[in-house]
Amino acid sequence: MQPFHAPTMVLASIVLVLSVALGVTSQRNITVQELDPSITYTTGDQGWSFPSNNSDSASDPTGQLFALTQNDGAIATLVFNGTAVYYFSPLWPMKIFTRLSIDGGPDELVDLEDYSTPDTGQTISGITQFTGVRWAKTGLENKTHEVQVKVGNWAVVEHFVYTIGALQGSEGSSDASQTSAPSTPLPTSNNDRSAASSNNTAAIAGGAVGGVLGTLAILAALYLLVRYRKKQARKLARPALIAPFSATVQNDSTSWNHSASAFSWAGRRKRDIEPPPYTEIQS
Repeated sequence: MQPFHAPTMVLASIVLVLSVALGVTSQRNITVQELDPSITYTTGDQGWSFPSNNSDSASDPTGQLFALTQNDGAIATLVFNGTAVYYFSPLWPMKIFTRLSIDGGPDELVDLEDYSTPDTGQTISGITQFTGVRWAKTGLENKTHEVQVKVGNWAVVEHFVYTIGALQGSEGSSDASQTSAPSTPLPTSNNDRSAASSNNTAAIAGGAVGGVLGTLAILAALYLLVRYRKKQARKLARPALIAPFSATVQNDSTSWNHSASAFSWAGRRKRDIEPPPYTEIQS
């Protein structure tokens, strides 16, 4: 089992941003939060602890609410139809790792330690990095897939994003339009040829301009993203030490609360962070 490292996740994040920014109309991203019905959890002796309410990208943009367990044998399973899947989680300033697998494949270690903060040897702490892509699988066959989250030393489920592939029906409509075309070419006048040539030239020019503008937009978005993360890193204060996954949680029928200041950063108000473009909340 090979752990996922930061460069891999940065590349996966860029792929996710680019796939959305290019505006591929035949694809869209679906966000699945920790309490979504499409995620199933083991129960009983392998019980999980959950937030009191399901979070979403608007109410919990930084990923401070999540499902968790430290019990061996506990498994969370996401079933989806699509061509890519991304696992999101915050980071902690200590050794935390989770195991993930897809479609019955081998487990892969996902490192959730924040190496930008010195490890003091503590076994309890709040998060020090907001949620981000920590594991991803792209280029999947457009069919039903199953992702499992298991205990490394902890198992954490904050949210997933998966990509719905191109609709198969679009290929069928394309074939139908081709078969309906006449087998014998129709006569074309000089005026028709001139009009067609003019339309082709305009289409090529428009495509070139659109490509340049799209590239500039992507570069600008990446620049702003990097600048924002640097700014957030400077502002992020070390939170008060708490249980690694403190929040309002439930374990079966038992519930408990921690201090409302558990996830504040030196009294700073959380910034509103928009969810990924074209991302929908799974209903």
